[in-house]
Amino acid sequence: MTSVKGWFEEKIKNGYIRHFEYNEFDEIVGIGKGSFGEVFRANLANTGLLVALKIIISKSQYESDEVNDDIIKELELLREVDYHPRINRCLGITKDPKNYILVLEYANEENLRTYLKKNFTSLKWTDKIQMALDITSGLKFLHAKGIIHRDLHSKNILVNDRKLLIADLGLSKKLAETTTQSMGNHCGMDEYIDPQCFKDRKYKKNKKSDIYSLGVLLWEISSGRPPFSESSRNLITHYITKGDREDPIEGTPLKYQQLYQECWDENPESRPDIEKVREILSKLCTEDSFDLQSPQPNINNIDDKSKSKVDDDDDLYIHSDLNSRIPLEVIENISNIFEEVDKVVEAAEHYKRTCKILKKRVNAAELAVRDLKRNIEDRKELFNSNNYSYLRNLFDTITRIKKFISEISQMESLIKYIKEKNIEDTFKELCEEFDSCIKLLSFSIDVKIADELEQLKADQDDLTKYIHISEGQPDQSDHSSRANLSSLDSDDNDVRLDESLRPSDICINFPVAEITFTADLPESFSNFMNNDEGKLYETLGHLFPIRILIGDKIQENNLSELKEELINESIEKCKKEISLIHDLNRKLMDNI
Repeated sequence: MTSVKGWFEEKIKNGYIRHFEYNEFDEIVGIGKGSFGEVFRANLANTGLLVALKIIISKSQYESDEVNDDIIKELELLREVDYHPRINRCLGITKDPKNYILVLEYANEENLRTYLKKNFTSLKWTDKIQMALDITSGLKFLHAKGIIHRDLHSKNILVNDRKLLIADLGLSKKLAETTTQSMGNHCGMDEYIDPQCFKDRKYKKNKKSDIYSLGVLLWEISSGRPPFSESSRNLITHYITKGDREDPIEGTPLKYQQLYQECWDENPESRPDIEKVREILSKLCTEDSFDLQSPQPNINNIDDKSKSKVDDDDDLYIHSDLNSRIPLEVIENISNIFEEVDKVVEAAEHYKRTCKILKKRVNAAELAVRDLKRNIEDRKELFNSNNYSYLRNLFDTITRIKKFISEISQMESLIKYIKEKNIEDTFKELCEEFDSCIKLLSFSIDVKIADELEQLKADQDDLTKYIHISEGQPDQSDHSSRANLSSLDSDDNDVRLDESLRPSDICINFPVAEITFTADLPESFSNFMNNDEGKLYETLGHLFPIRILIGDKIQENNLSELKEELINESIEKCKKEISLIHDLNRKLMDNI
């Protein structure tokens, strides 16, 4: 069985997971415990980025096969799903003299239980529905990948900038790997565990077990407190087994109440699937009636209600001295992100159709935001607490769209999306979130997701062709390809180029990049001279053809002005591109 130490070294070596030197982190502070060890907050030096450091194995555990197997499975699952915006992201690993440590995205507002305790009185039903949607979106993605979490509770849901992230996949498993003996079948917090696990010790957790836990979480969001918090812990299992559940909270929208009650139904077959849960929550998001009895919100910790105005719908408006500052601030942020999206789309090398589709959506929103900015004085009524939150959500969604475009449009980052389905799922998820923001803000944008998916499929086909044309071609260090350079030999030059080549010379002959270069350019080509007619490059060109195809970009240069630095830069870029193609192709083959 593979040890964690061996697994780490192998994955670091082949670039599967990023490695950070431990001395890159400072200001390290303990913040809690995870399923396998302590968790710390740290600053990544010279970046200003806060990260979470989670100890996953100590030196004394290196040879424990049972622990190793669990940890390796968690890491592999994290790598498979961590690109989703509702899953706590794995940035890489590091190690100190005693421990291997996971580097995770830091959640700046702790976990859901703590967040509700601190902020519940300021939450409106729009906020609560969105929180429920965040969890549901992440769980929907896991279930689509055939993964059950098996340990969903409010301490495993993190909050980062008011967005909820599913975390701690330590007990998660692929459905095919789940057995009645699996540790996670009976581990976790009793309040959230499927009652069938208590009734039948051989019961195997499944997707409907996650749905039960989700139902409890939806109730917790509606109440602001953990389930059975006033009951003796020794009796909780007894209560749950005999069918007791928490009572609905006064003021809860009826459809929301019915939803979580269906989720925690005693009979797993009566529980809805995750797609149905998300559909119901999405519809609730667009309804106007569910927040009539919700508590007053607290915008930016402004507690002085004498400075606020409440309308007939019990909605809090931002005070006049904030009207010009807060809306303009968020609108300016959105305007800036529009420009950034344009830049990453312009630089796209792959998935160009998909990038342009997303840009088209973003540009349509840009027009609506510009109109809003021009008429801000006449539309102050827009900036109530709900719509201010919707604008912030729009900014967050466009930021994720920009990140997605950046990742799928460049070969190096595209490798993380090993299977085409991953890109399609994330694309649809982002479009749904974007459309939800637009609808809530009453912006008018006409898009058809079906047409967009056809364009996405065309991009996927193009990428497949691009990768496959590299199959069977020589590696960049294959010296057997040197014969290509000798093809430049001619009677006019009376020079046998192959006789002058040094052993370090390298030739690349790829359909995606056909160039010839050497390890020591000046030394090699100084031999290629014809005393009567001048240097070879005056006849054949200076080291490179006029047009160099690297990936799908053609670089054209005035050969007489071509500098060695530019040549070497092109060489390195070409080598990297080809290496990435090989890597992506290998990973695709491994996953077939």
